[in-house]
Amino acid sequence: MKKIIEIIIVISLFIFAPFFISFNDYQKTQLFLDSAIKTKGKVIGFELVSVKNTTKTGYYYTDENLAVIQFQTQKGNSIMFISNGDVDDYAKGDKTEVYYLASNPQGSVRLNSFLALRGYSLFTFLLGLLFIPVCWLFYFKKTNETE
Repeated sequence: MKKIIEIIIVISLFIFAPFFISFNDYQKTQLFLDSAIKTKGKVIGFELVSVKNTTKTGYYYTDENLAVIQFQTQKGNSIMFISNGDVDDYAKGDKTEVYYLASNPQGSVRLNSFLALRGYSLFTFLLGLLFIPVCWLFYFKKTNETE
């Protein structure tokens, strides 16, 4: 009985949790896309941003050159935002598509790229797939030790 409980806990934590998170993020993104407005944006420059990276022994900063993108809302407002690091390299003057919510154009902007829209869902899904063989090996190792 104890082994069954352990298996259920391991499967729940390491396999179902990443799949649930992935599916939840996918649904949130789909809801966003269903209500978002799609428009054209233009790379108007670049901004050097310091990013904090954490390691086992502490942390360090790296500088990333991120694209500054400008677009016009349906109401004619000009919005600028800094892209996140999960996008392709851009050159000044490049055009790109963006999605935004009419209720919050500045705070809801997302680039129309696979990684910007689905990257987190894909990552957590793959994490769940990775844990299937890990949990399987853990179970058999533990079973062989008790025999």
